[in-house]
Amino acid sequence: MSEGRLNPIRANLCAQFEFRAVNLMRVLLIALDSDYDNSLALDYLVAYARRDPVLQNEVEFCQYIETTDDEEAVRSLLSQRWDVVAFNTYVWNLTENLVLAARFKAANRDVAVVMGGMEASYTAPELLRANQAVDVVVLGEGEIVFADLLRRLLRREPITGVVPGIAYRGPFGTVSGGQGPILAGLDEIPSPFESQDFLSRPRNRLLYESYRGCAFKCGFCLYHRDYTRQRAFSLDRVKSDLRAISRSGCSHIRFVDSTFNLDRARAKSILRVLAEMHVHVSVEVSAEFFDAAMIEMFPPAGIRQVDIGLQSTNSAALETVNRKWYKEGRFRENLRLLRNQAGLTLNVELIAGLPSDDYRGLKHSIDEAVAMWPDHVSVYRLLGLRGTDVERRKDELGLHFSETPPYEVLTSPGFSKEELDSIDVLTFAHLMLFNLGIGRYALRCFVDKTGVAPTELYEDFIEFAVGAGRYDREEARMLGRYYSHGNRFDRVLPGGLAPERVRDALAEFFRVACEARPSCDFALIESLLDYGYRLALLDRFEETAAKATGDAATNNLYLAPWCQWQSYPENVYRELQRQGAGGSSLDADDIGEVLFFIHPTLGPASVAVTPGVTDLLERLTDTNGKDLVPPRPARLADFGTDEQALLAQLQEFRILLPTP
Repeated sequence: MSEGRLNPIRANLCAQFEFRAVNLMRVLLIALDSDYDNSLALDYLVAYARRDPVLQNEVEFCQYIETTDDEEAVRSLLSQRWDVVAFNTYVWNLTENLVLAARFKAANRDVAVVMGGMEASYTAPELLRANQAVDVVVLGEGEIVFADLLRRLLRREPITGVVPGIAYRGPFGTVSGGQGPILAGLDEIPSPFESQDFLSRPRNRLLYESYRGCAFKCGFCLYHRDYTRQRAFSLDRVKSDLRAISRSGCSHIRFVDSTFNLDRARAKSILRVLAEMHVHVSVEVSAEFFDAAMIEMFPPAGIRQVDIGLQSTNSAALETVNRKWYKEGRFRENLRLLRNQAGLTLNVELIAGLPSDDYRGLKHSIDEAVAMWPDHVSVYRLLGLRGTDVERRKDELGLHFSETPPYEVLTSPGFSKEELDSIDVLTFAHLMLFNLGIGRYALRCFVDKTGVAPTELYEDFIEFAVGAGRYDREEARMLGRYYSHGNRFDRVLPGGLAPERVRDALAEFFRVACEARPSCDFALIESLLDYGYRLALLDRFEETAAKATGDAATNNLYLAPWCQWQSYPENVYRELQRQGAGGSSLDADDIGEVLFFIHPTLGPASVAVTPGVTDLLERLTDTNGKDLVPPRPARLADFGTDEQALLAQLQEFRILLPTP
């Protein structure tokens, strides 16, 4: 799009927009606090608006996706002249959006500030009343409404009366047009992934949706967002989009579909396309809707992270929030099948504070979820998101939520304030003993041999670590609140979660626990803790190697068995190879050494590195210090000479077997 002289809009929504002669209208779209390199909402708004030749030729669109704090970039944007600044809002970034909107308004009082997204849609009256910097709120689905708003601004039309799809500040208060028109079919949105804008910037981690809406009406969720039906992109469009994304060099795709595996035939078609792409993929699923064939298609399709919504094992709580399809037997069986697929990281999600649940029921749900032995069990607190059923029925259900984002539940009939306040400390113990991975294998062994429930052990650990002052209670609460969801070894962690500190605390705790329960041998527990610790130390390997040599280093990594070549009898190693790779495994001569690590997407694993990568590690040791290079794995405790028992032990703890 050609450059031209840029002039502002005077955004006086109480009367009439005064629009001076222009060459191009400049529109800045902003998504703050993003873990990904794109915002689907902004991509679709721009792509749909550009269908209109007038908007295509007379509007310059720019996007700012904030993945890290960058005050310099923000100041650069504030120094420029914008006609419209539009924000995509969610519960986690609303406050930050409002602060930045006020800064744009202070820099240029004529700029029109527009907000949309889930959080703004359901809080429009109070948002406009409390924030003079915000001029317009787009309500609900935005493609049609936002394009129409831009056309009004270009034509200098006044915004008066009721306009479907927007809310604004009128002379006598907020004027709201309610939900606006929605697209009849999603293929009406031109693909943003084929555009020059998309291809001109590096995109490593992308969000993608293949359909919009949800088949279910869970009381705590906004996925369905008042839609009467689901709408899907055609399979041809999905295939075209994914292939365009593949050409862009993207390495990770996160599907935001509410239930990726709901339509099995459609999901399998998408998986076949993904299998051609060689990218890592994250999806959200319901375990009940799998069949065995789809599960087997996941690893070849690059599926790495699988988020599984369980929410609770309390049937009364599930029924209260309209989640009635949970089938325990089918859930467990499909989770077992998923667990048997090498390369998948399984994250089971629970919600604390559901109506018709209580603290005892929550602990039972955690115990049940941990006993299925996924890679992570993430416990989230119930949120009273505006527009959800639990928020609308809060008085009826006896729920009390905080008045400000993220609207956490404060009390309920089943949970006292003290119990809800203690959840962060409970999840701290869960983080230390299970989710971080260092203690997961030791926990499983201890639970199996003593019959103690995981949350009973968690409470013992809280008394040991917090009660005795090894961790300050506020530190434990902070760690449980902000670091307990899924696998966090792929990010910078605070000192309280340093692998050495975690290992030492767990070793001291388990030594005492084994003395109290002699049925579990501490020597075995100590070896399993050592394994988990070495996994954690090697979490930094891929990033370090990539910085040193680029992608070539990580291309030389192979999944390998839980042993060093010399650690076990040769026939055990060969049996592991036979079962895991069907004859196409690494030979001993190909292996420089076997390293243990927690992969950001694969979870706990070990790698056999080629001699070239071993040389790289040695060079890193020479140039960057020994702290960057993990130690060589030590032998585990002596399990005796029974090779079949050893093999069973390795398999029991879900060891990733070798693949070429």
